[in-house]
Amino acid sequence: MVVFSIVGGVAISKLPRSWAVLNSLLAFAMISIGLGCFTILTDSSLIAVHVVLQIIVAGGNGLLLATLLPNVQGQFNPEDMMAVTALFNFLRSFALVWGMTIPSIIFDQSVNRNLGRVPQELRPLLEGGGAYIRASNEFMQSFHGTTKEQILGLYELALRDTWWGAMAFALLGFVLVALQRPGKPSTPSLEDTQQSEGEREKVG
Repeated sequence: MVVFSIVGGVAISKLPRSWAVLNSLLAFAMISIGLGCFTILTDSSLIAVHVVLQIIVAGGNGLLLATLLPNVQGQFNPEDMMAVTALFNFLRSFALVWGMTIPSIIFDQSVNRNLGRVPQELRPLLEGGGAYIRASNEFMQSFHGTTKEQILGLYELALRDTWWGAMAFALLGFVLVALQRPGKPSTPSLEDTQQSEGEREKVG
């Protein structure tokens, strides 16, 4: 992710302003595709497939990591930078909280909806957030045979629904890129600087 973050940051600073929009489109496309492919993973999927898909999603996140704030700042005038940056930091903190809460809600609701797939005596352990809390290799190794397969199937369904939810947010970001304009300079122009210096000289 760090490598893609560096690439994205260097690209928007060196390439034409239109690259900022293309960078956002590429980032959200990579995230959407990766998360969409996550939905087809099973317990028998190859580790290499997991790695490749994680690289794709991490690459999309990396492209946004170093470019999201400059892209937002580029939509406003220089005098609004402080307010825009403060609002961005607040929304990012807000998103971090809900970025953990929403997936856990989707996961738990999916488990509760599909509890009929597991033996009745195990349902109290998995309902009401129990599956989320007990998601560990140690828990899975405590079961064998058909019971283990049923629990794995339950987790696969819950994860699949979670990935669908995550992909929906990524696709929303992809669509909202249509509202993004090519970034404007975030530093004052030479004319503005000279005008400000002239005003300071008059005051002095």
